[in-house]
Amino acid sequence: MGYPVASYQDYLPKIEAFKSWYAGKVNSFHRYTYYNGIESVSAIRKSMQMAKKVSEDWANLILNEKVEININDESLKKEIQDILKKNKFFSRANKLVEVAFALGTGAFVERAEVGEEKKIFIDYVRADLIFPLVWDDDEITECAFASQKIVDGKECIYLAIHCREGRTYHVKNKLYRSNASYLKEIPLPDGVPEDWDTKSELPLFQIVRPNIVNNLDLDAPFGISVFFNALDQIKGIDLVYDSYMNEFVLGKKRLIVPVTLAQKMADANGNRPVFDSNDTAFYALDVKDAQDKKDMLIDINPEIRAEAHSKALQDCLNLISDKVGFGTDRYKFDKGAVKTATEVISVKSDMYNNLIKHEQTVEEAIVNMVKAIAFLLHGRLPDDSLEISVNFDDSIITDENTEIDNNIKLTNARLKPRIKAIMDLYEVDEKEAQKMLDQITDEDKVEGDSDADFFGTTKSKGKEEKDE
Repeated sequence: MGYPVASYQDYLPKIEAFKSWYAGKVNSFHRYTYYNGIESVSAIRKSMQMAKKVSEDWANLILNEKVEININDESLKKEIQDILKKNKFFSRANKLVEVAFALGTGAFVERAEVGEEKKIFIDYVRADLIFPLVWDDDEITECAFASQKIVDGKECIYLAIHCREGRTYHVKNKLYRSNASYLKEIPLPDGVPEDWDTKSELPLFQIVRPNIVNNLDLDAPFGISVFFNALDQIKGIDLVYDSYMNEFVLGKKRLIVPVTLAQKMADANGNRPVFDSNDTAFYALDVKDAQDKKDMLIDINPEIRAEAHSKALQDCLNLISDKVGFGTDRYKFDKGAVKTATEVISVKSDMYNNLIKHEQTVEEAIVNMVKAIAFLLHGRLPDDSLEISVNFDDSIITDENTEIDNNIKLTNARLKPRIKAIMDLYEVDEKEAQKMLDQITDEDKVEGDSDADFFGTTKSKGKEEKDE
């Protein structure tokens, strides 16, 4: 059709690379060979799936079930809510944000089907099915979207091209039958126009990207994966994790027994082995020089370096957490699994600043999506009096001073133990919190201060308080 797609063709290998890391298995890294002294052996490196974890966590922080879309027109708000509910918006949009943060780009695309009643649908498109056609800086103004469909039992490719003609947007629909060697254009289903003049001056699509600079390709209209600049750290944690798992394979207990003891011996019922051949603890070896009983059995019990590996894994998690914008303390390696350290975000943290930054691009996409749906409903763009905003979930965000004040009130009202208040404020375990509380108590005894602190540890009282 005359549209250049060089940017897509050039960037597609990068998107495919992001997708491989998101899946957790990259052939060039997770499949490897090593030489055991006799031959080269193929092996598969284990993965902690941190690229998936990072993308999922950003999506859950940004777009979860507590997010609300505010519209100052109550009638329109109800219509929008009904359409979003029918399209399972919050569930599917959460997944789109996850994929967009993993692959660098995603899109909401609105379309209408007119029958007995107008039906409005929202499509959720990932990066490798998005073809930017016209863009200015990082704003894509014309774009094509592809999807695979089954028509009459055969695999087809549906293409929707959103382009400007004059002042309004047209959507040009194409359908192709595909196989490994060719594409053949076939007729569209009934009710789907070849060229739909939307009459809208605003596009019926919105691009979603992480709000970070694409340092992989500054001129590309695509975004960059949120974990791209942490790939070395992701490789590092998979190396350590693979070593950790192999530690238990290599560290299995072994009993070396003379081969004579492992041979089959005759009894009344026929031949039977002295040791169970399925028991992996025993290894038969030809021991010719055994002089006494102590040489007949050799117990091999290697040391498992669990603590060293756990520390290394935590160091890698801290590096990954910082590189993807969460700060250094988002993840904890605990009992063999990666856990989120805390759900509370301080307004002074790097994570808070990055969260607000990412929310700005997602809010812009949602606001424009609501405007597009409103246009499809009523055939006109909303006027300037319409106010649309997005309330993101701020229950996980706390101000440090507010947190301190809340703990003071709760402990003074005896609604929260002093130990728990110290644990929450300083993020320490109970043992460390007890040491801090004992230190506070000892200092109060020395100073003899009559004003109780918020932990209520001061023992001395003034004369008036005693009389009372």
